[in-house]
Amino acid sequence: LLALLAARPLRGATVSYDGSHSRRMAVIDEQATRLSWATVGRLGSPFNTTGLFLIPGRAFLIHFDLAAIPPGQRIVKAELLVPVADTAGHDPRFFIWRLVAGWGVGVCWDERLQEPAPVKWAVPGGRGPGLDRALEPTAVIRQPGRVQIPVNVTADVALWYAGAAPNEGWMMTVEDPGIWVALRPPFWNAAQQWTLQITYEPEGTP
Repeated sequence: LLALLAARPLRGATVSYDGSHSRRMAVIDEQATRLSWATVGRLGSPFNTTGLFLIPGRAFLIHFDLAAIPPGQRIVKAELLVPVADTAGHDPRFFIWRLVAGWGVGVCWDERLQEPAPVKWAVPGGRGPGLDRALEPTAVIRQPGRVQIPVNVTADVALWYAGAAPNEGWMMTVEDPGIWVALRPPFWNAAQQWTLQITYEPEGTP
């Protein structure tokens, strides 16, 4: 019986993370260049940390650790669910970028790291193509209204898992004037509405 079990092909599995599993998040803003949590504010109003409003000149950064995936696997599918609370403007859209530059504690619009010494982004706001973030966005989302959007991030996760690119997570931005997109904040009251679901199987599985 044991021999028969050992001879059976191993099946794939799925691991799921929600927002509470992320240990690196930040919101950086060109009008608050030293803040790591410039989530809501501008035009004379104070910045606070209970909302998540994407507007031009602001970016949300989020990272998930993939250590739960065992070695020797192939990434079959990866999907990130992003909960949109509201949008405004004509043809609202937002962008999801794979980050390529390392970032951490003290990240802000001007700098991506503070320890052991400050390190600047190649372009303020982490906008350097191929230096701070990928040359092309992972996804461009056009979805007005309140909805939880599934985003195909298989290529990004496969790169990270294979070690072909460092896992520095994603950046989300609005690039068009006159547009804003409100996301439900994973760092406040909507952690369970953010989900990264990854399906994998052993390498060589037919």
